[in-house]
Amino acid sequence: NSANPTNAEFSSILSVSNGFNFQCNFNKTFSIKTGIVLNRKGYARILSGITLSGGDWKSKNSIYVNYFSVPLLFKVTLGSKLKFFINTGPSIDFVLFAKSSFKD
Repeated sequence: NSANPTNAEFSSILSVSNGFNFQCNFNKTFSIKTGIVLNRKGYARILSGITLSGGDWKSKNSIYVNYFSVPLLFKVTLGSKLKFFINTGPSIDFVLFAKSSFKD
């Protein structure tokens, strides 16, 4: 008895990022920032549809990926009393482990 999903509902997960940063200031405006950050990302989705025999079905799928990132960011600081920061640059990400679950 086979089925194709006709509806998918996605939801976000709430997670926490932990880590530490290092910053090298060239002057009051420009600096380079790096560090190590542990992250968890993922989502949950509910799939539903109709089987070939005409019955309804529903299942839940969750995917989580835990990894750490090593960014190399160029940082620009703007403002005097109220400061704004612009960060841009690459990062290298290493997957520690991933988990997927499927429930009917």
